[in-house]
Amino acid sequence: LQEKVKAYCEANKLVEGSGVKPDDLIFANLYVKFKEEDRPAQGAVIPLKTLVAHVKEQMSTWHSIVVDGQTQYKKGKPQKISITAEDRQGGRKAATIIVNLEQFSIDPEAFAKAIQKKFSTSASTAPLPGKNETRTEVNVQGNVLRETIEYLQKEHKIEAHFITTNDKTKK
Repeated sequence: LQEKVKAYCEANKLVEGSGVKPDDLIFANLYVKFKEEDRPAQGAVIPLKTLVAHVKEQMSTWHSIVVDGQTQYKKGKPQKISITAEDRQGGRKAATIIVNLEQFSIDPEAFAKAIQKKFSTSASTAPLPGKNETRTEVNVQGNVLRETIEYLQKEHKIEAHFITTNDKTKK
């Protein structure tokens, strides 16, 4: 990033000594959200490191996901796939709930069908509660927590650090 900022400043002849004299374009785009007292004075020379730090402050976090050779860019940090195993009917039965598959371009309906065949169990999908919620959860009968993790890693190439687990079953 520092090299790109430095190249822009050199190309537009903004370098003065060991600092940079920001032009109107930098002021109009970079210092808009700064408070008046935090904004450098128009025409002031500021160190390159300070300018780069200000650029970093204004940048948004993005991530990319590659599916079948196509790259998808999404704003923010990626949400992890959440797999929770919990007891049902007073501890006699267990269920595994998987959430955030859509984040990795995995269709919850197709995933539920594949899990049903793979683990010979029942699986269903349901929208998550909430007015503005668009995600879907997959409910799998039985505690298939470990098996689901392995399945996601082998079949969908999801790395372990993108999966969170929570085992609420009585051991």
